[in-house]
Order: sequence, then C-alpha cells, then structure tokens
Amino acid sequence: MISFFAKSDYDEYSDLSGYIREVLSKFSENFCLKSDVSILPHDVPISIPPNIKKHTISIIKEALNNIQKHSKASKITFYMHVANDNVLCINIMDNGVGFDSNNVRNYANGIKNMNKRIIEMGGKIELETAVGKGTKIGIRDSFS
Repeated sequence: MISFFAKSDYDEYSDLSGYIREVLSKFSENFCLKSDVSILPHDVPISIPPNIKKHTISIIKEALNNIQKHSKASKITFYMHVANDNVLCINIMDNGVGFDSNNVRNYANGIKNMNKRIIEMGGKIELETAVGKGTKIGIRDSFS
C-alpha cells in the first residue's frame, strides 16, 4: 500500500481506480460480501495529486474496516466518478445494521480519522445512517 502511495508514476485517475477495484475485490472475497462496484469513467487522463490519492485510499480502507468490524452487512455498493471541474465523488454504502449517528462512541477512531483526512484534503464527507438502515458515506473533493 505505501509503495502505491509513493509512486508518482501511478498518479492518474485510471491508476487510482484500478487500485481501488483491487482493494474492493479482495475485501469482498475475504469477508464473503457481495459487492456492486461502479467506477466511471475508466480512462480519463486526469492526474490525482499524491495527497488526494493517499487520503482517498485511506478513507476508503477505513470505511471498509468499519463495515467489516461493525455493520454485519452482506453487501457493499461502491460508486466513484469525476464530476465537472475535477471533483472526485465517492459513495460507499452497506446494507448492514447502521447506527445512531447522534450516539457515536468517543473512541470511534474510524469516523474521526476519515473526517480528519477529508479536512486535510479540503473536501467534504457526508454520513447517512440509522439503526437498521445501513450506512452511506459520501466523499467529495476537488483536485483542480
């Protein structure tokens, strides 16, 4: 993982999307989860700044870790695309047990870490969840 972060010759959107597909595939296989993955477009010649690449991958991995540890989900849905003006948009959803977002434990480091990273990127993160309704994490970041 660290080597992928460090390699400047892997800074294209297609490199990031390929790496994320691999991470999601391994995650689904390792934890026997169905997955629906949509990453569009596949071949946009856009460079992703190294800090955006690093934080994006770390946020995705943290979200997957939370799904594995807490959600009891049987399926994950992942959607990523580049919107107009080079805005990276990511949605990660699960069909798990969800949680009360107003009652998050003080030591819930996963959510804190994701928020910290998105602030460092200058982006936005949205969390939608409710007990019994699963969880959706939306990430938006401009890298122009």
